[in-house]
Amino acid sequence: MTTLACHPSSLRELSLNLERREEFVEACQSAVASGVAALHEIVAAIRGTRWRFILTNSGQAIEVQHKDDLYATYWEAVAQMKSCRHVIGQDEYDQEIIDRIRDCETAHQRARLFMTADDNLGHFEHEIFDLFDGTGYVFDGHGISPGDDYDQVRNG
Repeated sequence: MTTLACHPSSLRELSLNLERREEFVEACQSAVASGVAALHEIVAAIRGTRWRFILTNSGQAIEVQHKDDLYATYWEAVAQMKSCRHVIGQDEYDQEIIDRIRDCETAHQRARLFMTADDNLGHFEHEIFDLFDGTGYVFDGHGISPGDDYDQVRNG
């Protein structure tokens, strides 16, 4: 990476070039770690773009993610989770279903770390409801059990 990539106008140019995603992420990380660019310069570089960031290591490091990648990871986890619908009720598959639910929950939580109030990721709880709706089973947050009234378990 060149020092030019750490200049605020260069950061903005990189943020707008989707073919250079990795270079943009590296430039932001390097700029924060070396103190070359202040946080407000990175904020200015991504303003109005689909980039999101979080500060880590007590503000000494930054994680940068593209919103499209966050969405893709989450919705892929949702699809993987929902692919188990046909085996709900077969005890030997309970752990696999629960693992996929946890993977989906983890992807949702990670994406939410980066999202702003204006971003619409969807509600993880709705995806769980859709997964079990009409199956005669419910997920109570710990395991899968027979039940007809999902709202009773969710609100109880």
